[in-house]
Amino acid sequence: MRLENKRRLYVRVSWNEIHRQMRELATWVHDLRCDGRKIDILIGVSRGGLPFAAVMARELNIKHNIETIGMSSYRGESQGEVRIHKQIHPDILAKVVNGGQNVMVLDDLVDTGNTYRELRKIFPNALYVAIYSKPQGEDTVDIRLLQAPQNSWVIFPWDAKDGDPDPVDPISGAETD
Repeated sequence: MRLENKRRLYVRVSWNEIHRQMRELATWVHDLRCDGRKIDILIGVSRGGLPFAAVMARELNIKHNIETIGMSSYRGESQGEVRIHKQIHPDILAKVVNGGQNVMVLDDLVDTGNTYRELRKIFPNALYVAIYSKPQGEDTVDIRLLQAPQNSWVIFPWDAKDGDPDPVDPISGAETD
């Protein structure tokens, strides 16, 4: 009989760690580009993918065609259906080639993979990159740096106060939607 740890494991990541991890992934993508993969559109999944998209754009010297798509499946620590809150701008969509072959989609963490599964319906040939993935979403990620346990909750620096291991509500109050 296999025992399963049902307790939530909280993992805090510092700004320095996350920046180092994003740069490491940028090195891998740079190598892909040197090997001939054309990537000239970056799409950060809002909100966790936005810092990642900014670092990736800098490291790959991409100054145009940086976009966001507003998607969410979490309400606090509870996950529900994936919702799109902000569509990709039509000017960016007009530059997409062959189902997204020139597109890289970035997120900080892939949990169940539902967000990337929805995006693969739009961009089936894009490169899907995440800093962390969990086992349930592993099949949706093309490149990831680290795998986190399924029962973990990664606390990113943009979700916590400096030096505080606990997540903190936004200044505007706790999320309700």
